[in-house]
Amino acid sequence: MARGTFTSETKPATRRVVRSLLALGALVVAIIIVGGAALLAFTAVSVDRLQASEERIVVQQTLARSLDRLASDVASAAVWDQAYEHLKPGSNPAWIDSEVGSYYTRNRGNDQVLILDARDTPFYAWTRQGRRSAQELSGLLTAARPLIERVRRDEAALNARGLAYPASTARGVVRVDGAPYLVALSTVTAERANRRPVTEPAVLTICSQRADGRLLASLANEMRIHAPRIETERPAKLHSVPLAGPDGRPLGWLAWDVKRPGLDAVREAAPLVAPAVVMLILTGLALSYRMRWALRRLDAYEAGHKAAMADLTEARDRAESANAAKSQFLANMSHEIRTPLNGVLGMAQVMEQSGLGSPHREHLKVIRDSGETLLAILNDVLDLSKIEAGRLELDEHPFDLAETVATACRPFALLADQKDVTFDIEIAPEALGAWHGDSVRLRQVLANLASNAVKFTHQGAITLTVALADGALSFRLTDTGIGIAPERIAELFEKFVQAESSTTRRFGGTGLGLAISRELVERMGGALRMDSAPGQGSTLTFRLPLNRAQAPAARLPSAVNPTPARPSRPLRILAAEDNTTNQVILRALLEPAGMDLRTVANGREAVEAFHAEDYDLILMDVQMPVMNGVEAARAIRRRETQDSLTPTPILALSANVMSHQVAEYAQAGMDGVVAKPVDAGKLIEAIAAATARAAG
Repeated sequence: MARGTFTSETKPATRRVVRSLLALGALVVAIIIVGGAALLAFTAVSVDRLQASEERIVVQQTLARSLDRLASDVASAAVWDQAYEHLKPGSNPAWIDSEVGSYYTRNRGNDQVLILDARDTPFYAWTRQGRRSAQELSGLLTAARPLIERVRRDEAALNARGLAYPASTARGVVRVDGAPYLVALSTVTAERANRRPVTEPAVLTICSQRADGRLLASLANEMRIHAPRIETERPAKLHSVPLAGPDGRPLGWLAWDVKRPGLDAVREAAPLVAPAVVMLILTGLALSYRMRWALRRLDAYEAGHKAAMADLTEARDRAESANAAKSQFLANMSHEIRTPLNGVLGMAQVMEQSGLGSPHREHLKVIRDSGETLLAILNDVLDLSKIEAGRLELDEHPFDLAETVATACRPFALLADQKDVTFDIEIAPEALGAWHGDSVRLRQVLANLASNAVKFTHQGAITLTVALADGALSFRLTDTGIGIAPERIAELFEKFVQAESSTTRRFGGTGLGLAISRELVERMGGALRMDSAPGQGSTLTFRLPLNRAQAPAARLPSAVNPTPARPSRPLRILAAEDNTTNQVILRALLEPAGMDLRTVANGREAVEAFHAEDYDLILMDVQMPVMNGVEAARAIRRRETQDSLTPTPILALSANVMSHQVAEYAQAGMDGVVAKPVDAGKLIEAIAAATARAAG
């Protein structure tokens, strides 16, 4: 009997299997069709829900901005020297009509204006039709009473401190004569320059706009909704958001027509999908027919397939677990190392300013160079995932070759000297000067290679030679160390691998140095090569196709203050920093430079301190509890805009200085960034530049 042919002689059990397979094929087709229809329905509903959610968010934000604009409009004439002088009971009504009533209604679009004296008794009222008796606006006074009490409480709390504070304001939604109104209140006060402490309640200005079709028409484009309207009860078949009163209870509902883009898309696509469904049914029937043979073969491999899938799943879970553990370890290591490292580098800079003798200054320089090299190593280890993903970013800039090579090798030359091993650096004259490239990555590569050379060389010499060949810089590091067999060299460039399992115990290290160095050299356009033999030392070479550059600008020594003359008084600096070690370092760096420093522990305290006192500049850590630096900067800028204050310079303090992060700080209103760990010279230069710009 030919394969796949079924006759009357086929066993009954086989026929039942065939029928079952055919039924299964039909079921599969039905599942695909029903599942596809269900998926389309689910997608349409999800799109409609997302559209509704986005519309609600836009409407809520628009209402909030409307209240903010109304409050700003009220304050625009309330915080005014002339209003503070003339706007009181018994004043010239004509002046009030022209400068207050007409301004608020005709220029700013308010429906009602009510002025209260110190005892909250209305003495002036105005509508779009002109001046009215205060009794006509008694409904507004009654509805706004909770907001009035809130302003008075805030005003009393501020006056109790005996300081000159800006106007106290409040905003909200109230119901007046059965209709919802947007209301904003502000105490009348003098402008900042003429503001004096007061002990009695100030005159209070109340403005309102009715939440009707006229207001909705002015906001329709901003809200991007169809047919907005005000409803007294929550509509069942419309999208809506509540207009909450001062006590949080809805006073009305802003409703609009429902949009269903998902359902509309399904309706439009139906004529195109129908032929595809027919083809799917036909394909399903053909597949069911062919299943008779396919399932026979699948049965033979089912057990092996399940075992293989189980092994793959287990391997995947192990890999994901290991990757998560590695990422968590690297994050914890970064957190635990950066804080003490910042302390070491910061205090080294402080000690450099203490007038130590030449030998001690040289020792401090070794500490700083070693700390900076350690920081670069930490950054490279944390960038390992980026290296593997091919997303490592290079920071190319002009640098001095001799300085970069000396900085990278100086700590290891001292270690070699302690082992009676000679460490020589030979730079060809034609290679000296300024080059354009990533000096930090180059220094990291040289530090890794020098570290390995010193570690595995117990006698003899280590020589680093730098030459210029065919327009490229050629680096060659040779040592007289223990060497390694040529067939083992490739293993050294694998991550977390060393020559022998006992190497870590004998010499230390992570097994990442050569792997990271090779990746960095390749990112810079070169290739790292190693030649070695047991007992004959090792030679590592690489070439970098760098371009010549103008000599980099000389950096001011970190122990020297910037050249601009000191101001007539100490600069008042507010520093928001949650880490006490970093607070100590900032104080040690800035107070000797003649600056008056105050520190707070989070963004909220920084905002409160800014409100209480004037500062020449704010240093803002980015990652802080309670309120981070970005949120705090935005809050300060909002307050300056509301009160028409001169902007205070804000400098971000952060180890996160990628381009998109710096852009985020600028969007929040910050004027610059000082990278962590903090360099004293750069910090003081940044402060001087920011305050100079602010002074004009």
